[in-house]
Amino acid sequence: MTITITAFERSPDGGKGLARDTRVRWALEEVGQPYEVRLVSFRALKEPAHLTLNPFGKIPTYEEGDLVLFETGAIVLHIADRHRLDTLRRRLNRRQSQGVSVERDRRLIALRLRRGLRSGSFDDGNGEKTLKRWIGLAGQAGAPITATDLRSMIILRPGVRENVFAYLRRADLTASRAKVLAESANSGWFVDDAALVDLTNHLTETTVTTRSGRHKRIGTLIASCDPTNQFGLYCKLWMLSKYGDAPSLLTAIQSSQDIWLPSERLGRLVGSFTPLFSSKKDWQSYFELITQSRNIGARATYKFHLRLRDDDAVFKAMYASLKNPNPSRDTGITHPKFLCLLSALKNNRVPTAQTDLLRRKNSAGFLTSITGQSPSGWRPLAVHNPENPAFRRRHPPATPPAPIISFQHPDTADSVRRHPCAFPIPSSMKFARACRRLRWFRGG
Repeated sequence: MTITITAFERSPDGGKGLARDTRVRWALEEVGQPYEVRLVSFRALKEPAHLTLNPFGKIPTYEEGDLVLFETGAIVLHIADRHRLDTLRRRLNRRQSQGVSVERDRRLIALRLRRGLRSGSFDDGNGEKTLKRWIGLAGQAGAPITATDLRSMIILRPGVRENVFAYLRRADLTASRAKVLAESANSGWFVDDAALVDLTNHLTETTVTTRSGRHKRIGTLIASCDPTNQFGLYCKLWMLSKYGDAPSLLTAIQSSQDIWLPSERLGRLVGSFTPLFSSKKDWQSYFELITQSRNIGARATYKFHLRLRDDDAVFKAMYASLKNPNPSRDTGITHPKFLCLLSALKNNRVPTAQTDLLRRKNSAGFLTSITGQSPSGWRPLAVHNPENPAFRRRHPPATPPAPIISFQHPDTADSVRRHPCAFPIPSSMKFARACRRLRWFRGG
């Protein structure tokens, strides 16, 4: 995106560099940012076109897409913040691609976010856009954000809610974070249904390694959804499809027929739950509910899942899209795609090698099989993480990898020494003492 600044067509100082645009040019040159200059005359300064950029009719002005700034101090501060964030992102990308530790950057991001929220530096001017970028960097680096800060951003900063939800989706949903989401949804500050829908869409794609300590909070969040309107029903059914069980989901569908039957969109949502009902009793009730309904969306989606399960031609048509991970998701898979995978993996008419490849390509979306569940042995739970112990028991590695210990070398900030450790990693003080004894820092 091109940066454009304004300057005098004929400077009063005769080109000595005393005009205010010199400071902005200097800052842009220092950070190596290309820019364009639009020269204006003294008469043009008082014309409406320029007054919309600077109501005082002066120079310089700063234009970058939809962003317009005036006043030299504000412009230079924005350039400095942007350069710092761009530099930090490039450093993160480089270190993560090289497998280098980003712990120092992680601490820096967490500190900047915490101080900025406490001091109110994100409250004025271009602060909200800067805050969004810091949240994105925190998600990329895995920097921690306290529960108090998460709650305040969700409740008091509607403009950054989506960024906060995206941050939560990238990491494991801990019990404290589940509590923050439940309290925020019940705080009364969600004045529209779009906020709850946005929260639901991100929550169904959030990594959860265990239900311990989270089930009660998620249940509170589901109970806060109003099933008497379409948006509330959508949120309740969509979260139950991941965090609930089949009987609870079936009960919710049966009790809300008056809401979803007239809506084709909600009908498609109900029809997409076809692979979740594996027991004979639940399947029969769900089958009768769909076949007796006159909802076109529900019946069409239901038939699609049956064809994906039983027809090899439909499986082949969907194979490429199901095999390739979603690059916009950290788990590589969305919840609708996960439901389609459940139906595809039950297809016995296709080679086993293809279904095994689908499991490997989308391993982050699966947990180990549950006895008595779906015929394929897979079901969507609150867990979408291959690092789960149950998942590792089902897919053990050929040889267990030795733990890797990373050190920050004192001679250079970028070099990292690695050493496979054959013994259990001790606590902090014992670990430092062992490192000094073995003299790994100096390569001795």
